[in-house]
Amino acid sequence: MDGWIVLEFSLEVHGSCDEAAAALASMLGRGVLQKEGPEGCVITAYVPAAERDTLDIPALEEVVASLVPGEVKNVRVSGMEDRDWNLEWKRHYAPVRVGRSVVVVPSWEEFSVGKGDVVVRIDPGQAFGTGTHATTVMMMEMMENAWNMRPGWRPSVLDVGTGTGILAILAAKLGVSRAEAIDVDGFAVQAAQANLAMNGVETDVAVSNTPIERVDGRFQVVLANLDFPTIMSVWRPLVERVGAGGLLLLSGLLNDQAGAVVRLLEREAGLVLVHRREREEWVALEMVADER
Repeated sequence: MDGWIVLEFSLEVHGSCDEAAAALASMLGRGVLQKEGPEGCVITAYVPAAERDTLDIPALEEVVASLVPGEVKNVRVSGMEDRDWNLEWKRHYAPVRVGRSVVVVPSWEEFSVGKGDVVVRIDPGQAFGTGTHATTVMMMEMMENAWNMRPGWRPSVLDVGTGTGILAILAAKLGVSRAEAIDVDGFAVQAAQANLAMNGVETDVAVSNTPIERVDGRFQVVLANLDFPTIMSVWRPLVERVGAGGLLLLSGLLNDQAGAVVRLLEREAGLVLVHRREREEWVALEMVADER
């Protein structure tokens, strides 16, 4: 039986749906696409029509519902004639310029590098986008600004929840003394390692699935593009990894969540808010640790 079954899970999420997308990819054994917007997220999976009899859609829906902080609004099942899958995947992505000099380029795209461009090439891998979501864009903007304000800066960097490794790659290209990237998801670790190698910075960043609680040492910059529940559950080990006078860059928060995080970190950890960025309904925070 030729063709594909198209599954679209519409989610009313209040944060990233990366975890649900990764779980679907794992259960189905293939990549999925995710598109996030102000009203929620849509995860799309393409399953060969030949697997129709073994496809347990209620079980997939139950898993997705258990992993998102909102609700599964709708599950749409449709058919699609056989076609060039790689072409369909690639149509979703194009080079994106971020800030003054950073350019995120899908691995398959041709791109003419301009003077001063910092190019980060990304292959989404399974369940991960090319890093052009508003939360990631703001992180890259904050990083570019932090490095530009400190010419010749080569800080130690920890990227928590690295995903495709896009932030770790950018940090390595901006300049680091040492860097670690961690993610509890196996797909993320594999994707990050492949993308680091593609960008020629695989020796600059150590990638692992080490939990944040078990990471050794402190860092001058800690990057955390996570969702609100995750930030609230790991805030203490996060701030414990920030060295004296170091930066904590946070993203993945909605407007009505950011205030609670700032108050918590200022009150309990002594961090100070330096800058707040907003894009669409999302907020990113730059906070600095005291000289403890």
